[in-house]
Amino acid sequence: MSSMDGVSGKRTLDNHATLLSLALDLSSGPGVLLDWPPGQRVTLLESLGRLLAEPQGASLPDTEAGEADQRLRAGWIRRTGRQPFRRPATPGRLRVEVVAGDPVDREPVETRILLDGRPVVPA
Repeated sequence: MSSMDGVSGKRTLDNHATLLSLALDLSSGPGVLLDWPPGQRVTLLESLGRLLAEPQGASLPDTEAGEADQRLRAGWIRRTGRQPFRRPATPGRLRVEVVAGDPVDREPVETRILLDGRPVVPA
């Protein structure tokens, strides 16, 4: 049994959502500003991407079945799941990214402005 398996589908979905939220933070949120050794944030982000892409991590309940919260979260994961792992199409100084947070945790939709890869507002 892997670390992403839970007692129920809801537990696996909760774990997946937590890891995806962390990845969003590390890709364009306040996590970018952490004072880690060079390359450590990128390495962690790549590891999260591999973990979330594993078959047991990708098994989400059908959005037509299950509790309302599970349907909301599964839909959010399907829509948002690759966002933190995409590189900007063209490297540049200014980037604007729209990030929808986990709907079950009532996280807001944020517009993140990044200058040279660093989020302006938290900085």
